[in-house]
Amino acid sequence: MAFISSLSLLCFLAILSLAQAQSELMLTVVNNCPFTIWPAILPNHGFPVLEKGGFPLSSLTHRSFPVPNTHWAGRIWGRTGCTYANGRFSCATGDCGSRLECNGLGGQIPATLAQFSIHHGNRDHSAYGVSLVDGNQYNSPKTCHASSYSEYFKHGCPASFTYAHDTSLMHDCAAPHLCKNPVDGFSAGLVDENNLFEWSVTVIGPPDTLYEGGFFNAIMSFPPNYPNSPPQVRFTSDIWHPNVYTDGRVCISILHPPGDDPNGYELASERWSPVHTVESIVLSIISMLSSPNDESPANVEAAKEWREDRDGFRKKVSRCVRKSQEML
Repeated sequence: MAFISSLSLLCFLAILSLAQAQSELMLTVVNNCPFTIWPAILPNHGFPVLEKGGFPLSSLTHRSFPVPNTHWAGRIWGRTGCTYANGRFSCATGDCGSRLECNGLGGQIPATLAQFSIHHGNRDHSAYGVSLVDGNQYNSPKTCHASSYSEYFKHGCPASFTYAHDTSLMHDCAAPHLCKNPVDGFSAGLVDENNLFEWSVTVIGPPDTLYEGGFFNAIMSFPPNYPNSPPQVRFTSDIWHPNVYTDGRVCISILHPPGDDPNGYELASERWSPVHTVESIVLSIISMLSSPNDESPANVEAAKEWREDRDGFRKKVSRCVRKSQEML
């Protein structure tokens, strides 16, 4: 079995396996993310804490440990953006009381959790479930709606993905794979399955805009210290826009380094934060296509034409749209 948890990417897995040599059940946590995560483990009431409740796990590594020989139940989640400063450990997501080793403490909500119920024997099968949020106030279909992220992967991988209050049939979890059916205006996948730091993204021109009907390809490149620093997005398709440099690089606030803007144009809250995902980045780009910002342009000529010669701007965008369609 496998469990997938990530902020933006399908990358954190907990795998239940039987070690044949000792005939004991092992739990393996795998980090396929392009950044370090800090897995946390919380047992259900009455069960022991495993691995002191938390540990760091570097990118593309794993950690295996045995589960008790008797029944054990608990949950696992991935903490991200963790730092140790001024004698204090803290995480951007899933923090458990500012501790590296949670030792029985739960994570701050919202968090993506894998709930395991592990048994020994041929008849009493082990099981697990996935909770996209934690907290009683969310335990309802009315308050816990499927996000566009969830619907995107559910549409592309109906046999491998489910979410809280999913009304479709539950499925066994298959090995993680990338789904590229465009939903909600974009599709995304790895450029090379051996390189987790580079993603290929296709943005579909939003309806009722000048870019409607276009299929604009881009590369999303993640830095080694992601999610503490933002990725870079560069269109490989021709695109004429005030907020896209002539070399295709996208210039929007959430892709700017975290903290105060040295030029004073942006609030720190508008800039990069580790809570952003591939989805939130692409949705911001779609919003950018719908509403160009000509006050702080990356392409000065496009911004000037947008303000002073809207017909000329429209013609150039139309050529980009047609060219993108021809490349399909």
